[in-house]
Amino acid sequence: LDARKHAGGLVGAYLRDRDIEDLMVAPLKGERSTLGIIMIGNRIGDVTTFDGEDLRLFETLAYNASVSLENGQLDKTLRNLTELKDELRHRAYHDPLTGLGNRTLFIEQVEAAVGERASDAEIAVMFLDLDDFKTINDSLGHEAGDELLQTVAGRVRNSLRPNDVPARLGGDEFAILLHELDDPRVAVDVAERIKLAMKSPFRLGDDEVFVHASVGIAMSSAETASASELLRNADVAMYDAKSKVKGGYAMFEPGMAEAAIERLNLKAELARAVDSGEFDVSYQPVLDLRSGAIVGAEALLRWSHPERGTVAPAEFLELAEDTGLIVPIGSGVLRQACREISLLRKETRLPLTLGVNLSLHQLRNQVLVSDVAESLQLSGLPAQALVLEIAESDIMMDPDATIETLDRLKALGVQLAIDDFGTGYSSLSYLHRFPIDTIKVARTFVRRLAEGGDDAVLARAVIELAHTMGLAVVAEGVEVGSVLQQLKELGCEYGQGYHLAGVLPLEELRNLFLPGPDGNRNVVPFPA
Repeated sequence: LDARKHAGGLVGAYLRDRDIEDLMVAPLKGERSTLGIIMIGNRIGDVTTFDGEDLRLFETLAYNASVSLENGQLDKTLRNLTELKDELRHRAYHDPLTGLGNRTLFIEQVEAAVGERASDAEIAVMFLDLDDFKTINDSLGHEAGDELLQTVAGRVRNSLRPNDVPARLGGDEFAILLHELDDPRVAVDVAERIKLAMKSPFRLGDDEVFVHASVGIAMSSAETASASELLRNADVAMYDAKSKVKGGYAMFEPGMAEAAIERLNLKAELARAVDSGEFDVSYQPVLDLRSGAIVGAEALLRWSHPERGTVAPAEFLELAEDTGLIVPIGSGVLRQACREISLLRKETRLPLTLGVNLSLHQLRNQVLVSDVAESLQLSGLPAQALVLEIAESDIMMDPDATIETLDRLKALGVQLAIDDFGTGYSSLSYLHRFPIDTIKVARTFVRRLAEGGDDAVLARAVIELAHTMGLAVVAEGVEVGSVLQQLKELGCEYGQGYHLAGVLPLEELRNLFLPGPDGNRNVVPFPA
């Protein structure tokens, strides 16, 4: 019952005097008459109202109490009441999914640790957030998401020392209290163990996925006044770690607070930018390395901020991924690029291809295939002219689910490319299963060709492997002439990079196809 609505008179006054707002009430029925009533008020914990399970437990207690009172067994009734109280208290302070303590219990434990901390020992709070949980939850379902959270909780618990205290704060957020630290490096060691524990794949039913966890660490100090401050600092450090690399960790520093505020502001601006259409598309030409002819272009996202000017993708893409805004942003890029390149193909009468990157969120989104089909239909771009590029690391997040999505995309007639190939995630067995047409060799891998040594041998092996499988090869990041020459000698067909052509607005890309002094077009002379 809601005591504020259903209780009046003396009973209402009784409840109000004791600040009881929610309660459960049951009669204690004897064979011939009602022996009394039993009430429990004000559930404690994260959830402050009683639910159906609470009520069922309470009804069972009331029945047993009635029988005990009828038989004169009051001591048994009191024991049952104590057991119910203990069970309700446990439920109030623990996460039912993982069995870990919840936010309420964790805050109390940290507050106690702050108050009891010895002058020569520190405590630390760690904040852990799963980087890829929303994607897995959306693509595989909530049951798989729950199973993942339970497995993560077990791996975290096994990574801790005996007196460390883990908790699930909610969603995919976990926290850890580390007691009696005589050296901050102990906290770093714990973070390293968690990082190592998360490296192994997670088996969710028939699927195998890889999940990263970003960890923030906040150490206690003389200035640390409360548990909420420690937890906030750990949260700030976690976002700092997440902004640098997936699966990393960071120790809180005062300057990070400013970065966290900046992130919040950027998040709000990003949401506004989606609504106001501040995103635009530029293009980097893809060249045939044998002739120098432009054969296509990759669409690249640009944010034209009204105050900041042009914001580079590196500054906001990760935040767009974390917030899910990458889905509407990516959809807009796809539609605009298909429309513009379709018109350019008609103007130049050249069979140009269009490369468009797909994010992990897009790849897991159920409307992706229909979105691609609609973009092709509205623009008039031939399906075989569209090359959808997926990062190698994203493909390997859930290979089986990815293959199913890629097969559906392939059925539309589009081409598929593995982007950033060479980062070390995929195995040859999976590579053979993916319905891909092109491998785009990672720019970091291509750049090292200029240094000589074993990288040239590895590059040759990648190119030969692709050719054996009937795949085309595009080298990304061609930025110096020596690399270009090596790629040509290795038989790499296509390339893109600033040594060949930069990132251009549509109008500048169109100008490349205007006839030159010799009357030829669609040829970019290789720089010396």
